[in-house]
Amino acid sequence: MYNKLQELMIKNKIINEEEAEVFIYGIELFFLKLAHTLIVLLIGLMFNRFLETFFFVIFYEMLKTNINSYHSKSKIICYLLSVLMAIGLIILLRYSNYFTINYLFDFLIILFSAFYFILTRKSNRSKNAILVLIVMILLYCFFRYQNYTSFILVILYGISLSVGLSFIDYLIKR
Repeated sequence: MYNKLQELMIKNKIINEEEAEVFIYGIELFFLKLAHTLIVLLIGLMFNRFLETFFFVIFYEMLKTNINSYHSKSKIICYLLSVLMAIGLIILLRYSNYFTINYLFDFLIILFSAFYFILTRKSNRSKNAILVLIVMILLYCFFRYQNYTSFILVILYGISLSVGLSFIDYLIKR
């Protein structure tokens, strides 16, 4: 399918032959990301947690895009990690009524945010990381004020995954 698209685009002079491989890679990556996102959202829908899952997808992508994070070389591993993250989120939300969101969580969000900032400050993405950090803290404060426990847990889960995967990437590259 991609080869036909590539040939058609070269024939119609939309792209040249040097750009074709990069273009096809970008299209493959787009459809792979779309499939991952749709599957994660479907899992959230199946467990009646679509809104929280949708928020997590947006929030986590903001974090992952702006922090040096672990990237699997295998598409299958990447897919499995996406599904496992979604299932982990659903399990966390399912049992969230057993959690009491107190000042310990406030402390953890600040701690994780500081760690997040430290990990990204040497990156060329540090300005974006600071902006994401500010948005994340503002959202957290809003959800804290509104007492939306599930969204507070989504933020903590997203931060934990981002920081954890960044640390794994750091260890692998050492």
